[in-house]
Amino acid sequence: MKSQQPIVFFDGVCGLCNRFVDFLISIDRKSVFLFAPLQGLTAQENGIDNHQNSLQSLTLLKGGKVYKKSTAVFEILKILEQPYRILSVGSILPIRLTDFFYNIISNNRYKIFGRSDTCRIPKPEELKRFLD
Repeated sequence: MKSQQPIVFFDGVCGLCNRFVDFLISIDRKSVFLFAPLQGLTAQENGIDNHQNSLQSLTLLKGGKVYKKSTAVFEILKILEQPYRILSVGSILPIRLTDFFYNIISNNRYKIFGRSDTCRIPKPEELKRFLD
């Protein structure tokens, strides 16, 4: 499946990831982003690694290129309108540094934000933006 729109792949059972998707939906007024769980068929069809270690990484597929971890977050911020786009200035920091902090949050996200037994179920008005 090839999409012209950027696709945000997220851990469908992660509380933090689901909150981030909810946040993106609320501020993405132009419906630029599509969404799919890392555990789903769309991730598999697009060659997005969904092994346990990869579930710790938010992933963005944009223009045929895959972005992971903090790089994915900064690429998402670059697409958003202001005032959120300004936060992408963090991309000038070394990836080692930004991924270090990303990994700390990622490794503790279930403890802090919880975990579901199932992937996020989109609301009826969101269905067209979810690929799985």
